[in-house]
Amino acid sequence: MSTKIQEKDWWTIFTHISESKLKQRHNEAVDKFKTNEKGYFFIQTYGTDFVKLSFQDEIGESLIEKVANWSKSRKGVEKIGISPSDSDVSQLKHLLLGRASEFVDYCSKSNHPEAEEALWGIWDVFNVKWSKKSFIAPLFYDIWGWIQLELGKEGERQMPRTQRYERQLKQYCKIHKLEITKVEYDGQMNVRYLVKEESNEI
Repeated sequence: MSTKIQEKDWWTIFTHISESKLKQRHNEAVDKFKTNEKGYFFIQTYGTDFVKLSFQDEIGESLIEKVANWSKSRKGVEKIGISPSDSDVSQLKHLLLGRASEFVDYCSKSNHPEAEEALWGIWDVFNVKWSKKSFIAPLFYDIWGWIQLELGKEGERQMPRTQRYERQLKQYCKIHKLEITKVEYDGQMNVRYLVKEESNEI
């Protein structure tokens, strides 16, 4: 056997081992969760606890009224949220966290008399400037940054920790040939992907 062939064989073996170990590494770094739909499942970075709220109201007129009342209650308040535990912050999270974009879309098409009030309240916090100072940015994320990201405010990006999680998940999908069908954020810097199998092997 020539030296050239030997080198080629060793490289093939090395590549196979590297891919195998890489696959194992990503498998250990990602958790999978079944869904009710065949061929679909959620993945998230190992050790993260995705927060999924249970809402009292579905997106509809009742929710419009509650968001409008939240908006009215903030009128005359000089501050725009200085803590994640502020009542106006926690109230809006319990109403819209994880579904702000869907609500705004519904509300903008609604003829409900309180729809405009609800939208103006959301616009008020959407328009607050997000400071990128290292000690302020994570705090603001928990206050109004989450809704700015959900609504796709131009120039804003997920927090570095979330971006790191996403890189991990995207690599996992690439290795396992999975199609990403939906991305969900929980407002606590966690992320999960709804993925679909593209082959019989996961």
